[in-house]
Parts: sequence; structure tokens; C-alpha cells
Amino acid sequence: MLAHRIGVLILKALSGGRFKGDCGHAWGWAVALGNLLLLAPFVALIAWKIHHGIG
Repeated sequence: MLAHRIGVLILKALSGGRFKGDCGHAWGWAVALGNLLLLAPFVALIAWKIHHGIG
């Protein structure tokens, strides 16, 4: 649910308030974007550790 809410907020801001995210593909896009934003810091941290060779 958190990923959906985050995705809806972002897509609503990008669409000028028209995005609802409550059915079908819109719900899926909101969840996908929310998950992407929630996981991005962890992926960046892992990439940074791999790049710098830290444990």
C-alpha cells in the first residue's frame, strides 16, 4: 500500500492532478513507480559499496 500511495503522489504531480491510480493499469503503474522509488536508495548503496570495494 505504501508503494501505491507514493506512486500515486508522483504520478498525480506529473499529470497535474488528473491521475487517480485506482483501477487496472493505473494501479499497476503506481505500484511499480512506488516500488522503484522505495528500492532506489538500497540499490544505490549496494552499487556504491561494489564500486568502492567496501565489504
